[in-house]
Amino acid sequence: MDRRLESRLNPQAGKPAPRSAHFRVCGFWGLSSPQFENSFTTAQTPPLSTEFFLAGKSRAIMLLSFARMKNAQKRFVGQLVVLSVMAACKVHADSQTANGSFSADEIFQPGFHEVSAGASVYNTSVVRRFDHPEMNYAGGFLQTAYTLTSPNWDGPLRGSFQLAPEVFGAGVYNGYGHYVAGGTLWCRYNFIRAGWRLVPFIEGGAGLTSIDIPHEFDGKDFNFNLELGGGVRYFVCDHWSLNAEYRYQHISNADLWRRNVGVNTMGPAVGVSYYF
Repeated sequence: MDRRLESRLNPQAGKPAPRSAHFRVCGFWGLSSPQFENSFTTAQTPPLSTEFFLAGKSRAIMLLSFARMKNAQKRFVGQLVVLSVMAACKVHADSQTANGSFSADEIFQPGFHEVSAGASVYNTSVVRRFDHPEMNYAGGFLQTAYTLTSPNWDGPLRGSFQLAPEVFGAGVYNGYGHYVAGGTLWCRYNFIRAGWRLVPFIEGGAGLTSIDIPHEFDGKDFNFNLELGGGVRYFVCDHWSLNAEYRYQHISNADLWRRNVGVNTMGPAVGVSYYF
């Protein structure tokens, strides 16, 4: 009877002391234990308050600002490196011109004077429509180039035309199918400045392609390809250059078969060329 009367007068009597906010947080993370609960009380650990959340929010804002500042610094450093490399190339080219030890004009003369090899990665996520298949692939290519014109005139667009037949093969690493293989005939224009080792270029091409994606997209394995690209080549010496470019590739059957959804991809390519 006394216990019932006491419980009515004091509802909290006989109940364990409530856990502190500290132990509610720690218990959520699985850090609570009887030893810790006995060593702290509610009076020792104050409950979570508005100041606590405001402090956490301020810290998150500071960390976000710091991350943005680091990204800005990285972009600035990257731009500085690119500008430094370009300036170094210009100074090096000027010194080579003064010494008369390098001239791209002698390399880009009519005839077959170039062979190349490289690797490329194509991705559909940038240009894929919802009804087109996903098809990401990586592979290599071999190319030779026939120079049509020599850079024997002056002007800001001074350069040389080339025809470059290429064979390529790639394996699909994500999406439909297993392989992509074929050939492309490129038409390339090189922008050649006197004494510059850095030669920008643009190009376009067309060819034949075989892919093994489900025929609900292309009808047959046999297809055509259309390609566009642009990049630069840097001559490390008179006979060798390092090449980097970005390509767009469209594969379809030109409506030869009933189904012609096609594949659109784009991606980077790197390579090396030998001139003879």
